Amino acid sequence: MNGPKRVLSALVFFSAITISAAGCNLFGLRSRTPTPPAQPSPTRLTGRRTRAPLPTSPTKRLPGISATNAKAMEDSCTRIMAAIQKNDWTAATRETDRLGGLWARFKPSKTGTMSATEMKNFDTRYAKLQKDVRARNKTGALSAARACRDTIVKMTR
Repeated sequence: MNGPKRVLSALVFFSAITISAAGCNLFGLRSRTPTPPAQPSPTRLTGRRTRAPLPTSPTKRLPGISATNAKAMEDSCTRIMAAIQKNDWTAATRETDRLGGLWARFKPSKTGTMSATEMKNFDTRYAKLQKDVRARNKTGALSAARACRDTIVKMTR
C-alpha cells in the first residue's frame, strides 16, 4: 500500500514544482504583455542627471531695476547715521534694509576695482550694523555705519 501512495505523492510534488516553475500560466495570473526593462539608476558612469543651472542675480536683469553706484550707498549710510543720532530707530532700520538692497545691486564703475576682501569686509560691517540697529546700540550702530561708509569710499577709489 505504501507504493501507490508514494507514487501519488511524488506525482503531486512534481506537478506542484512544474506549475510554480512555469509561473502559474495555467491560471492566467501573469500579464500577457511583457513589462519594460527597468531603467538603470543615474550614476556617475551611466549618464548622470543634472539640475538646470541656477539663474544669475535677478536684480541685475529685471527691467526697471538697475545697478546702483557708490554715491547712493554713501548717502544711505549718512541717513542711517542721522536717524541714529535722533534716536529714530524705525528710520534707521528702514535705511539699513535699503542699504542692503543697494549693496545687492551695487556695481563698481571700473572692472576689477572691488576685491573679494573688500566685499567680505563690507558684509561683516553691514551685519554688525544690522545687529546694532536692531539692538538699539547707539554707539555701536554709529561706529558700524561709519565703518560701512568708509569701506564704500575705499572700494570706489
